[in-house]
Amino acid sequence: MLTDTGISTYEPGKQRDYERSVAAHNTVRIDELDQAEFWSGFRVARRGHPLGFRLLPDGLQCGHDGFAVQRRGLFHTRRVELKPEGFVVTDSLNGSATHSFEAFWHFAPNVSVEIMKPGKIVVARKLTVEVDGGSPRLEESCYWGRHGLVEARKCLVVSGTFSGNAKLRLSCSVRP
Repeated sequence: MLTDTGISTYEPGKQRDYERSVAAHNTVRIDELDQAEFWSGFRVARRGHPLGFRLLPDGLQCGHDGFAVQRRGLFHTRRVELKPEGFVVTDSLNGSATHSFEAFWHFAPNVSVEIMKPGKIVVARKLTVEVDGGSPRLEESCYWGRHGLVEARKCLVVSGTFSGNAKLRLSCSVRP
């Protein structure tokens, strides 16, 4: 149901930069920063490292310091909890001062995604996603699953600002 962007090229340039960026993956971007500093088409300079991986009775949690490499004090932790009716993804964002964030959720081609009302999204007519902690919008996105073949798809982007600590929660449940 969710996919990353895939790879359309290995040639250095804007498209390659995008495909390696946070915005091309199902994760959170803070202050428009990537989680690593990219050089050229294949090189990575300063990069983050995982922090605090934990297996939980109902899921898992892990963070990283990728944003802190570029701007001290910024951290992201993701927790995924399995529930009888679905799952909950909680992104915890930490940083002094005021920061912007965007969470990206790239759906596979041909998966229908519809915002029913603010904070409530229906996916494939079978899954209800409730957003708490940001403003959702749908954007067009591209998927390169096979070399040379591009397919259109939807991307749910949840954005907002925070000062200090923030939690962004997506609760996903199967529709009756």
